[in-house]
This record gives sequence, structure tokens and C-alpha cells, in this order.
Amino acid sequence: MIAESQSGRYAKPTSHPRQMRVNSTRTGRGAYLFTLKLSAAGFGRVRLVALGPEASSGSVAPRRWHITIWKAGPVGDTPSLSVIIPIYNTERYLRECLESVLAQTLRGIEVVCVNDGSTDSSLSIMREYEARDPRVRVVDKPNGGYGHSVNRGLCEARGEYVAVVEPDDFIDAHMYEDLMAAACLADGTAADVVKSAYWNYYDVEGEPPHIEAPNLMNCMPAEQFRFTAHTHWEVLYHHPSIWSAIYRRAFLEERGIRMIEPKGAGWADNPFFFETLLQARSIVWVPAAYYYYRQTNPDSSSNLKDFHLPFDRLRDIRTLFDRLDERDPHVLICLYNRVFSYVNSVIGEFGFPESDPEIMGRIREEFAAIDQDVLYSAKRGIQRERLAYYEDVMGITRSRVPEHEPVEHPSVSIIVPMKDARPLLWDTFKSVMAQDLESFEVVCVDCASTDRSYAVACDAASSDGRFRVVPCDSGGIAQGCNAGIDAARGEFVYVLLPGMEMPEGFLASIVLALDEHPDASCSVFAKSPRFIGDFLPKGSRCAAMNSEGNLCALMLADGGVLGASSKLFRKAFLDEQGIRFDARETEEGLLFSLKALRGADAVLVQRKARIDDERLHLQERGRKDAGERFAARMDMLDALEAYVSAIGDEEAVRAFRCCAVSQLDRDVHLYCSTADGEEVFQRVLEALKGRFGLAHQGGMYFLNQGAYRHLQRAALMGYQQFVQRELMLASNNVIELRNRNRSIKDSGSYRFGRAVSKMARKMLPKSVIAKVKKG
Repeated sequence: MIAESQSGRYAKPTSHPRQMRVNSTRTGRGAYLFTLKLSAAGFGRVRLVALGPEASSGSVAPRRWHITIWKAGPVGDTPSLSVIIPIYNTERYLRECLESVLAQTLRGIEVVCVNDGSTDSSLSIMREYEARDPRVRVVDKPNGGYGHSVNRGLCEARGEYVAVVEPDDFIDAHMYEDLMAAACLADGTAADVVKSAYWNYYDVEGEPPHIEAPNLMNCMPAEQFRFTAHTHWEVLYHHPSIWSAIYRRAFLEERGIRMIEPKGAGWADNPFFFETLLQARSIVWVPAAYYYYRQTNPDSSSNLKDFHLPFDRLRDIRTLFDRLDERDPHVLICLYNRVFSYVNSVIGEFGFPESDPEIMGRIREEFAAIDQDVLYSAKRGIQRERLAYYEDVMGITRSRVPEHEPVEHPSVSIIVPMKDARPLLWDTFKSVMAQDLESFEVVCVDCASTDRSYAVACDAASSDGRFRVVPCDSGGIAQGCNAGIDAARGEFVYVLLPGMEMPEGFLASIVLALDEHPDASCSVFAKSPRFIGDFLPKGSRCAAMNSEGNLCALMLADGGVLGASSKLFRKAFLDEQGIRFDARETEEGLLFSLKALRGADAVLVQRKARIDDERLHLQERGRKDAGERFAARMDMLDALEAYVSAIGDEEAVRAFRCCAVSQLDRDVHLYCSTADGEEVFQRVLEALKGRFGLAHQGGMYFLNQGAYRHLQRAALMGYQQFVQRELMLASNNVIELRNRNRSIKDSGSYRFGRAVSKMARKMLPKSVIAKVKKG
């Protein structure tokens, strides 16, 4: 038998069949894959794939074979795989990386270490391994960046396949043997690209290392299969991860594929990722994860320092798409998803100011290149928040705002303090615009935002004359609320935080109720009726009550956490009493509320007027500055404590302590899973035990027993147990939601709606579908 290798050369078969080990694997529909490992004749691995009708019939002895043999001869022979390692100042991780590459079970590899002008000891480490192992070759060159180093490695590579390993990462010993085995296809050809899963690797100092599965691993099939980027485009949605693959070198040469060469790391792998996968005639997916992608290197290119990088790479990718004349809508959606992801990284994850004209110009450039028909007709759509941002930047949302004349004498002024609140504003504004009360104004106060909050408010005001935009250069939310109250022209004042949404008819109901009780200075919306149920006549939706003796119940009527946003105030009352937000207050305005309730002769309590603040809570859970936010809340509680101590009112002290319990209970649940979660947890326990004297009071002292018991349990459990319990409860909630979702999908009305929608998609032109989605 003569065996043909993938490179076209012939090799003699082994003359020692007794020393040949055979492993067979069923590859699908009767075909069998045989992998032979020989210990004689210098052969490292032989691969046989059964072909022909005999194979498909299930025979284990087919007459036709495709046989591939990789020879593990001397290093001077042509290697089967070249591993390129571009290295710049990674002495801390380099040995671990090199050891993992040299420990590969695949024989006949070469390791091309490209030194990119390192100034640390990286080069001496490379030379050490070069002297020790003949498979290692060192290429020393001046600094030219990541892309330049990889390209130099490609020029030096001699292997049939090439791979890239980044020097701060490491790999499993079986990675390249398995990927090379998958490269041989059943039709006798070789795959252009073999792509595998990988692990996100975390090794924080003082903690045991751990790994996490990236989205790619969860979204790709769990079995090995062959595809192209146009038949299975899921892979294009995810991290480039060019290092979790091998590439046929002849394919790269034929297509002229090389990396771009920006200075530094420069995210040069992005265009390379798209070009290799879009041009590959055959890609093999291997679901196993071999590559450990380190997430904790502070010098990694994933830690963005220059906002130009992602925008430059997106421009390069668009140029590539134009050159390849890529018009597949599924592939375009993958590109658009990357555009939104990188924009979100720049202004969200890495915190570059959205108000920077250059940044906004680059965002608009990318958004302008998006084909709206493709975007809106996509079966797999873009996330709702990202699509809303696109519509905002491109003026689509503004065009949907109904025109309205200004109101000269509004009955109520809605104060919206804005501090980097752009993602939340339009939904809040739309809920206000939908109110059936005509006589109102919206005073949007920009508190020195660095995002597009001011621009969004101006867009709303340009069409709806009831909106006004007031700048507040002092920057704080408390100062912004005060500026809004000073600028208010309405008889009543209401503070609406971005992220809160007014239910239908909400504004008319709260204004009408307070208007009918002229003796009441403000009204409270009872979210927790159990605290004020005794004061409301049976069947009544509202009633006026004296604040004296009822201060604690009134402060807890909204749950003790919403403050000003659960109350409507008469503007004249606030001005006469000189009631304004304290400089140390957070947006909740608890001290502001307490002052107003103490100063009011009568307070109107409304049973069923509730504001929707779920979105605001979700936003808080996702914040990265949880520690700073919590510190600000503690300062606010300090100010509240100082106030109640100064007035010497025991009832006010009790109201303060009950509100403190509610605040601490909310914060420990909101922030426990954030990066600052443990710090927040410990500070909550400190406050519970002594700072506010909470531990010195009996359980019955607190009207809000539920919140107090939560904190007691947290103190006994400790942080780790508490987080585990929260995760378990969240998991149970997810299971419950899935079960509800499954019940909905099993319903006849849902199936009927899906059938109608599917029929409409087939019958209607894509442009019509896009217009429907666009609204």
C-alpha cells in the first residue's frame, strides 16, 4: 500500500504492523475514521478515512481508503505545523507559554518565536529554549507591532499548517494533534481552517485560578462538523480568537492573507479573523477547548487605551467586505453586531466620553455604513438596547417624537436629573409623552454628563415643546434637582429619575388627587400599603393624614427606598419652607423627603399610584462603580442621621433607622454580585451592627420587618454563603421564567401567531418586513 500525505509526497508504509496501534471512530452514516500511531519507521501518526459505498454501508473493511501520514522525522525535515509566538515584554508568562507549546503530543512541529524588540528578559528566555530544543527558532527584529510580528512569523514558517499562540497564554498538550487530525476531510481534501473552543482563564493573585466558558463555546454545536462562514455564521458573532485555530499555509499564500500592521497590538487580529473565515472553502469546528486565554494580564491588548483602535479596525473590516463584495445579510448582521459591541466597549466598558466630538463622529461613520434594510429584516436581531442607541444617534428616534406645542401654565413640572443616563432616557421620555394629562412640562437638567444625555433631551425638546433642557454645571444629581425645582413653572413638582417609567394614566391620577385636597402639601404613593392601611378608609384610593405621629409610616409607604420619586409636592410649599436637596444626597432624595413630610401640615396618601422602577434597578445591578455608589449612599445616610439627631425628634430617628434598613437591604442585594460586592457586604454589616445603632434595637422597633430579617440572615451567613443563596434564588427565578415561557410557546395562540408570521416572512418582500420592524 502506498500512502499519500497531504503535502503530495509519498512515504513508505511501516514494515512493523505488530507495533501499530489502531483507534477507530465512527464519523457519521457508516463512515469510519482510523487513527494509527506507529512506533517504527519514524512515523508519528497515520490517518485513514474510509471512502466509497463500502464505507457508507457500515463495513469495517472498505476497499477504498484515503490515508494521510504525518512524519515525525528530524527537525530539518518539513514540519507539519508551525507555531508562531509574537513576543513583546512578556517575561512573566513566557516560560509557561513555551512549556505548553513544546509539550504538544503532535510530533514534527516547529516553534517560531518572533521577538518584537522586547526590552525585558523575554529575548534571553527565547534563546534559552532555542539552545535547549531544536524545534525552537528565534527571530529577533525591531519593534513593529503584533501584526508585523505575526507576518514575519508567517514568512519564516515552513509547516503545512500554521498557528498563533500569544505569549501570555498557554495551551493543552493535545491541542495541535487533535486539530491536525480534524484537518483531514472525508473527501480526501484538507481543511483551510480548523477552529476550536477555548477557555477564559483567570489567575488573580491570592485566589485559585479558574476558567469560564466564553459565549462561543455555548453557542456553537457540541459536535465536530464542517462548514463555511456562509453556511454557519454563528462563529462570526464572537471574539476573533484567531489563536484557537490552525490555518493551512498554502491557503493563506494563495489568498494573499496577512495581518494588517498597526503599531502595538492594535487589534490586528480582527480583519485577519474575518478574512480567513470568509475566504475559507472549508472550516472544521472542534468543540473541545484547548487554549487558555488569560484575562488578568494588565498589559494585554484587550485593555483598551486608545479609542481609535476599534474604529480603525472596523474601517479595515468594511474595506475588506467591499473588496470581497460581501453582501450576505447574515454575515453583514455579524459585522453590525461587532460594530455595536465595539461602540459599547469604547463608551461603556472602557469609559471614553461619548460627548467627545471625535468619538461621536467615528460612531456616526460606522452607523452610517449600516444597511437599514438588512438590519431590520435580520432573523437574529441586534439587542434591543443597541438598536435603540443606533436609532438615537441616527435621528430615527427623534423623527418618531410627535410634535407638541409648549404649555404656558403647566399644572405639574416633571424634573428629570440626568447624569450619564443616555441608555435610559428615551423609554422614560416615551412614558411621559404617553400620559393623557396635557398640562405638564418636563424640565431635563443635565448634570455635566459625559454621554449623549444632553443631546437626547434636546432631541426630545426639538419636537415636543413641553420639554425644556436646563444645564447644571455643578454636576451633582442633588444640585440638578434643585436647579430643576427652581426652574419649574408648574403648581406641582415631581422628580422622575431616568430609568423610571410612568404607567398609563399615572400623571393625571396623582395630580387630580392632590388638586382635590388643597390642604395637603404633598402626596405619597403607597407601594407598601401595610404601613398606612389603617389610615385609608376601606375601598378608598387616597386619604389625607397628619404627618405628626405618622412620620415613620409615611417614610416607609414607598418601601423606604424611592424617596422623592414616590411623592408629588406643591411648588409653593417647597419654596415657602425652603426645602431643597442636600448637597450630599443621592438621587433618591430621602433627606429631602423627610424634611417635606415633617414640614407638611397634611399629607395625601394614594394607594395605587406606583411608578415602574424595574429598569432602574437592572441598571444599578450592572454598574461597575458599586463601591463608589455605595459610599455615596452611606454619606447620604450620614446627612440624614445628622438631621434627625439635630431636631431631637424620636419619631424622626425611628423613621431614619427604618429607611436605613431598607436602603442597606436593597444595596446588599443590588451589589453583592459586583466586583465590589464583598466590600459592600462588609460595610453593610458594620452599619447594621453599630454605625446607626441598628443592632441595639429590638426587632419590633422596625416597621419594615422583612428588610430587617434579610439583614439579620446576611450577618449570620457571611458573604460567600449569601452570594450562593442569591445565585440559587436567581437560578430558581430563571427556571420559573423558562417554564412560563415554555407554557406560552406550547399554547395554541402562540403557535398560530408563529405560523402567520412565518407565512408573512415568505410572502412579503424584505423591504416591507424591514419597514414594519422599523416602526
